[in-house]
Order: sequence, then structure tokens, then C-alpha cells
Amino acid sequence: MLEVGAEGMRRVVYVSTAVNLNEGDVVSIVEHAQRSNQRHGISGFLLYNGRSFFQLLEGPTDALRALMVRLDQDSRHSGVIVLENSDAVVPCFPGWAMRHLRLAETLSERHGVIDAALPSELDPMIRRLAVNFSTLN
Repeated sequence: MLEVGAEGMRRVVYVSTAVNLNEGDVVSIVEHAQRSNQRHGISGFLLYNGRSFFQLLEGPTDALRALMVRLDQDSRHSGVIVLENSDAVVPCFPGWAMRHLRLAETLSERHGVIDAALPSELDPMIRRLAVNFSTLN
């Protein structure tokens, strides 16, 4: 299980395997996350490439810890691998209760579309992870 610190704000980035989901499934996941995250002060974004999720979450430590427990038990995906778990002094996504960043149709367009959608203040390493994930097929 993910260990999240006891105080302040955290930022967690993870990938997981999620096969056999259609666009409606992903839209439903995002809509539910938007409602729940808004209530708990959590923000972030989700990428889905047809096989895997890449998700960045940030928010109060206790709320994020509880969310990660629920995500770890969610049967719609498996193999959660945490890529980043760090303090988040200032949230990068204050207006994004959960944003679904849709991948462009062609691989050649994905890099630019995702890079342009991410806030400029996002840690360059996390930006690189998201952009690289977007080009996996």
C-alpha cells in the first residue's frame, strides 16, 4: 500500500493497467472523480491510452491517503505503480478537480497536445513522465 506523509499537501503520480475500458467507462470515472475530489480538496489529471492509466493527484495528505487506498482496491485497474510521492507546497492544478487529458489520435501529435495542456509550473520531471506516457501505444 502507498505510504503518504502525515502532514500538509502531497503530490502522487502513478501508473496502472486498465484494459477493456471504453470511452464511456473513462468518462464515468472522471465525472465521479471530479465530484469526489472537489469535496476533498484533491486536484489532478488522468491520461488513458487504452491499456494503462497515468494519473497525477495532489491534495491534503489525509484525503490523498484515503483516495489511494480506494484506488488500490478498485477492480477497474491493477498493478498500481507509484512514480512520484512528494510534498506539494503549492498545487499546480488548483482548478482541476480531475481533468481528463485526451490523447490525440496520432502519436506524432500527442507529445505537443499533452505538453501544451500541462501548467508551466509543473515539475519538469513529472511533465516529462506525462508526455512520455502519452506517446506509448
